Amino acid sequence: MKSLIKTFLFIFPLYAQYPADSLFNDPNNGVFQKLFLYPITQWQRISYNNSNIGCQFYPNCSLYAAQSIHEHGSLSGLFMNQIE
Repeated sequence: MKSLIKTFLFIFPLYAQYPADSLFNDPNNGVFQKLFLYPITQWQRISYNNSNIGCQFYPNCSLYAAQSIHEHGSLSGLFMNQIE
């Protein structure tokens, strides 16, 4: 059972279904970028399938955060997404 769960957790993110998935799977990302992009991809999996917590704006906060981390690096991207 554990091997099935591990396989699912490692294979499932390879299929880009949500906007942050393609940013997460980019081979040019460093380890820290992937570390910060992973929670965003998981959040998009939850929020994009639920109309009660989905965002009406484009780009929504999670996509903006993923794009800034991808384009500017992990520290600069996190600084750009700081919520006051």
